[in-house]
This record gives sequence, C-alpha cells and structure tokens, in this order.
Amino acid sequence: MRVSLVWLVLVVAALTGADRVAAQPATPAAGLDIPAPGECQVPARNTMELLALAGGADVSTPATIPTPTHRDALPMGPPPDPADAVAVERTVRELVACANARDPFRAVALVSDRYLDELAALVAGALAGGSNELAAVLPVPLDLPADQQLAYTAPVDLRLLPDGRIGGIVQPVLVGTSLPDIAVFVLFAREGDRWLIDGVLPIESVADSATPVS
Repeated sequence: MRVSLVWLVLVVAALTGADRVAAQPATPAAGLDIPAPGECQVPARNTMELLALAGGADVSTPATIPTPTHRDALPMGPPPDPADAVAVERTVRELVACANARDPFRAVALVSDRYLDELAALVAGALAGGSNELAAVLPVPLDLPADQQLAYTAPVDLRLLPDGRIGGIVQPVLVGTSLPDIAVFVLFAREGDRWLIDGVLPIESVADSATPVS
C-alpha cells in the first residue's frame, strides 16, 4: 500500500505542478476561445481507481523527461479519419477546460493508464534529480494562478502513426500573457470510445534550434 500511495502522490504532483510557464505582459484576450470550467464534464477518477492502477506501476526506476525534438524529426503518418480527428480535438479542449476548472482528478481521466504510469516515473526522476520543475508532461499546465485561464487552440498536423495512435502538435495559450515559442507533440491512444493522452514530447523551439552567429 505504501508504494501505491507514493504512486498516487507522484501522479497528482505531475498533474498539478506541470511546466510552470513564466507569464509576460501581453495583449488582452479578445477573440480567444476560452473553454469554461463547466465544459470539464469527464467523470473524475477517484482515489481508489488510481490506487488500483498503482499495482502495476514501477517508480523504482525514475524516468527522465525527453529532450526537445525538432519538428522535422517527429513521427510521421497520414491524416487520421476525420471523426477521430474531431475526437482528439475534443480531448484537448476538455483538458483545457479542466485546467481552467482546477480539477486534476477530472484531467487525469483524459490520460491513458499507460501514460499515468509514465508520469509517475517522470516525477520520480525529477525528484531524484533535485528538480521541482516538470516540463512538458502534459499538453497544458494545470497549476494556473487563480486569476489566469488557458485558451483553446486546436491541435495541428494530426497524423495516424504506425502503432495506431494519433499524434499532433499542441501549443498552449495562457490568457493575458505572451508565451515563448512553446509547443508539444501529443500522442493519443484510443481507450473505449475516447482518444486519451498517451504521451507528450517537447518540441525544440525556434530559438533553441537557431544556429548561433559568430
């Protein structure tokens, strides 16, 4: 039971402390699509469900957050079926709504069981390395300041991957701030009648990939 409780704490830590984005002064929110907290309708995962999943989780081998990948090196594939593309967009929109609702236990219901285990290992790795910052473990930060919200932007460049998952690029928009060129490549896996988040790969920013001028 102690290992199970540790797993639960690590997962919730990832969901409520992921990738704090530094806010910078910016333009107002006019024209942005801001999902209301009431759009977070997915049934919440309760503590007992998460503890049941913990039986197969292994946090004894901490994982490291993947290094940023150049857009040209992302996995490729043909466009997905239009209905599946709409379902993936719905998952991202609801995740943004759950972030605006400050409801990590509903947000966790939009994440696959496999990636929940990976999240626990990622948090364990961050803690083992003495870091309290978790970059790009979810497509959007869930630890929003009380006076801020996220706007929805649809995932772009969706592609069907050889393993049956769908991948696409998501760029978070924090209302009222100017974000640097931050984007992540999100993997979605079908579980039942929904496409759930099954992985997140950070994408190398334009600034990071620029060649220094001597």
